[in-house]
Amino acid sequence: MSDSTEELEPLDGFYETEHETGENNIQFLGLDVHNPVFIISALVILTFALGTLVFGDAADTLLLGARDWTLRSADWLFIMAPNVIAFFVAA
Repeated sequence: MSDSTEELEPLDGFYETEHETGENNIQFLGLDVHNPVFIISALVILTFALGTLVFGDAADTLLLGARDWTLRSADWLFIMAPNVIAFFVAA
């Protein structure tokens, strides 16, 4: 195991910067989280979850409509995705 304070050699083709991995992270409830990403993601998830709980009937209508639109409009995606994946796996 290596010491986390030792400097690593930069990989070829990567830029050297003065930034360090995790320099903007904060410790929160024993977790090491990236402050802006965590806060924005948590707010979006909580807003979506609370919105579906508070406005259940409207959320049901909206989400069913979104599902139906996706199945009507993006059926080509459901057909092509496995074919593209199989092509790259077999190649």
